[in-house]
Amino acid sequence: MAQSAHHTQVVICGAGPVSLLVGIVLASHGVQVRILEALSCPSESPRAIVYQPANRVLLQPSVVASLYCQGPSFQLETFANAEISFDSEVIYVSDGSEQGPVCITCKSSQGNTSRITCDWLIGADGSKSIARKIMNIEFAGFTWPKEEFVTTDVLYPFSDFDFTSGKFFVDPVHWGIIAAIDPEKHLWRVAYGWSKTHGRSPGRRSFRPSIVSSTTGTRPESLLNKWPTLRHQAFSEYTNQQSIESKRIVQRGGYSEDPANIWAHDAIAEAHGMTKWLQKATPEAKERDRAMFRLMADESIRLRALLSTWDAALAVDWMNRRKR
Repeated sequence: MAQSAHHTQVVICGAGPVSLLVGIVLASHGVQVRILEALSCPSESPRAIVYQPANRVLLQPSVVASLYCQGPSFQLETFANAEISFDSEVIYVSDGSEQGPVCITCKSSQGNTSRITCDWLIGADGSKSIARKIMNIEFAGFTWPKEEFVTTDVLYPFSDFDFTSGKFFVDPVHWGIIAAIDPEKHLWRVAYGWSKTHGRSPGRRSFRPSIVSSTTGTRPESLLNKWPTLRHQAFSEYTNQQSIESKRIVQRGGYSEDPANIWAHDAIAEAHGMTKWLQKATPEAKERDRAMFRLMADESIRLRALLSTWDAALAVDWMNRRKR
């Protein structure tokens, strides 16, 4: 049974960490926000554990502290101008007209439908984004066809074994990433590769990056419209390449055993558009990797390498810089 449409300023598809953080920022600036989530309750699976510097600048210190202690969902609920609607799967999006609002149709698990209109729609509902597909927005990247990425949070005293904030576990087959969530409580994130030759994995996370896309009925010619272009440029020129190269390094791709043929230049890689990303997986990579490991033994070099990763994120004052 369809209901009459309700209007809000901004609707966000998905209630993941990106959606919730965007909702908090907007709500803290007085914007009316509604988040639509297909699941009937908050997901308890492992999610993002890092807040980048840009987020810390955009949010007040008290909000950042609350995010660490209570999570973004709790923080969003403290705003009177923000709400989360669970059991609300987005099934249709229409711009209406050039000057009209964005129209959204949702469906509950019981089959009931409802309509919402908004000035802005933000699609942040993950790698399988229904909002992005409905709006016919291309999603750059690929999902590794022969391997899955399992993430789990564990209680273990990794600090007792000289583990710091995060480390790669280098192995061609049993590779992984171990990162601190709350070392004092021995809470750590352990993420590892699971070859499909081993059977079904305990859980799956896509290697594709999550890209936020937005649409509006008015589409003003302003600096705001440059943001998606600049973010996609940063992704294609740095983030995507660096992520794939990091995976190759921890698996020693190109010069070690590869029983699942993860790095093979075969028909599967061709079909998934992966071939250009496999070019560095050659026997010559062995000496490059060894040289890199020797450099990383220097703590000052490790720090510079860590800081350089933030270049993938645009500066918080990017709009002001473009005005100069």
